[in-house]
Amino acid sequence: MRSKPREPYLISKPGQTYRPGFWARLHGMRCPNCKLLQPPLNLLRTNPWRGFNKFDFLQCGKCNQLLFISGYRRFPIFFFIAPPLFFGIPIGFGSLLSKWNIADTLNDTGFLGFLLIMAMTTIVMSAVIGRLENVKTSKSSNPTANEKPS
Repeated sequence: MRSKPREPYLISKPGQTYRPGFWARLHGMRCPNCKLLQPPLNLLRTNPWRGFNKFDFLQCGKCNQLLFISGYRRFPIFFFIAPPLFFGIPIGFGSLLSKWNIADTLNDTGFLGFLLIMAMTTIVMSAVIGRLENVKTSKSSNPTANEKPS
């Protein structure tokens, strides 16, 4: 984390013709004011715990509010939600693969089963963690260097 804010804030602006895609619908991150779906990869770059390649805010394409992720629930998500998902999804999906006769046993899923398990783990974990993120707006739509985000 930075000890002091940058003089001009780094603001990411979505394109004029931004249409929410699969990942935006999956994550469900919305602007608190106008409820417009936001691009999750750009919004996740405003995480205060991210150490590199980050933005201070993401500007909403509809109401021009400056959005950021507060990181308020990051600790419980990381310790209480992510580990059961990380271990439970491969075991559950692997047992489904063996039940559907795609794999002989749970230990022998094969390469296709491995790819399916990794895809399901990535999709479900990113969707759950994205939906639990806390999106907030700044105090004004044009922050100055003296103002801190709310």
